[in-house]
Amino acid sequence: LIQQAYAPPTALTSLEDLKRLQTELFELQKRPEAWGLVIPLLEHPDQNVQFFGAHTAQVKIARDWEHFAAEHAGSLRDLMVQLTARSMSIGRSKFILRKLFVALTSLALKLVPGHPTRWPEWIMGCTMAFSGARAPAEYIHDFLAIVAEEAGNADLIGS
Repeated sequence: LIQQAYAPPTALTSLEDLKRLQTELFELQKRPEAWGLVIPLLEHPDQNVQFFGAHTAQVKIARDWEHFAAEHAGSLRDLMVQLTARSMSIGRSKFILRKLFVALTSLALKLVPGHPTRWPEWIMGCTMAFSGARAPAEYIHDFLAIVAEEAGNADLIGS
C-alpha cells in the first residue's frame, strides 16, 4: 500500500488512485494499531516504507499522545532510542533519520516536563546510546541540530 501510494502515476494508476491510497495510509496512522507498525515498517527494505514507519512514530507521538498508556512511556522511550541508534549505525538515509530525530525529540518534550521527570538527561542518554551503537559522529551532530531546532520551535510553556 505504501509503495503504491508513493509510486509515480502510471497508465494503471491515476492521480485520484494515488490520493485515495495516501488517504488510506493517513487513516491507518490514526488507528491505535499503528503503533505496532513502526518496527516492521522501519525494517522494510524500501526507503519509502522506512520513512513512513518513522513518520508514523512521529505522528503518533505528536497527535495521539493523550491516548497512549502512561505506564508504557518508558518502554516506548527505550524502543525509540534503540530504533534510532540502530538506524544510525546501519546508515539509513538522512531523510529517515530526520523523522526519527523529530519523533525522539517530540517524545522527550512529552516526558521531560514534570517532577520527577520521566526522562532525566535525555540528550546525554540518547547521545551515549548512539555513540555506543557506533553511529557516525555526523549523525549525532545532525541529531543535536534537530533537537535544538525542535526545542526552539516547541511551545515549552503551554498556551
